[in-house]
Amino acid sequence: MKPVLFSAALLVATMATAQNQDLIEFKVTEAIYSEAHIKNPGEGALILDYKNSTVSLVVERKSKPCFIGGLCPRYLEAPFMVKLPITSVVQDSCGTKTVVAQKDQRPVDGQLQQLKVVDHSSDRCMYVAAQFATAEYKTSFVNRMTGKEATSISKMQLAIKLETADSEVLVSYKMNSGFSPKPSSTEVTIDNSGKVLKIQKFYKTQTEVTSEIAQLSQKSLESLKAKIAAIDPSLALFDPEAGTPYCLDVPSASINILVNQKQVEIYKAAGCHKAKHESFQAESLIDFLLGLAGL
Repeated sequence: MKPVLFSAALLVATMATAQNQDLIEFKVTEAIYSEAHIKNPGEGALILDYKNSTVSLVVERKSKPCFIGGLCPRYLEAPFMVKLPITSVVQDSCGTKTVVAQKDQRPVDGQLQQLKVVDHSSDRCMYVAAQFATAEYKTSFVNRMTGKEATSISKMQLAIKLETADSEVLVSYKMNSGFSPKPSSTEVTIDNSGKVLKIQKFYKTQTEVTSEIAQLSQKSLESLKAKIAAIDPSLALFDPEAGTPYCLDVPSASINILVNQKQVEIYKAAGCHKAKHESFQAESLIDFLLGLAGL
């Protein structure tokens, strides 16, 4: 039954819920931009305005590198911006919306501009894998030299922007590889905004990789806080293998939660022993965090 419970929790966690369904602001987390649209792209944002029936895309332009000893102009390039009227919204049985916004000026010797957004903010189905919002920007015009249609496409993965000034870590998972030809450590944290971060450190190469692997929906975040509040921090961890010998140089892990501004350990794995907090709430949290660490 545990795998089923974990799967349900993970699926809900990856479905971000917009705080305002009339206006949803996304940040671009990954993108492949066509050079016909923008060169040297920086941070991007997409605004889905259902109330005013528009979709807007803004992508900053990175400053060109300045060579040592060279003369460099002190100016900022204008961002790439496009705002199009919504022409269709199709919602499937799970609540996923496919939004198309476009302006077609090809009949007057112009170009077609189209933004297609897949919005999961209203999803009510459970999925096997995380469902991220995506966007595609397409332009098309008739090339007079060839007489053929010339099309350029930029693709983006999106994440809902959440307004929060509080990034306090609610739950954290830490793992150390122990004796290994490639020693490393992994940390997964969930903060007060519901953002799930994964930080991996590789000691031989002295490198660190940080990635945002999920965003809890508002309901999932409230459920997480309720589980934490229900855990009694005074209870000791239970080790079913207490009294048996310990191992050396094996991976170790721990899970901590924030209770009354104090970090409380609810799981510890070390020396071939695993000790857990004895409560259903802690058990589900432990399964959830261990699952997230595997993403």
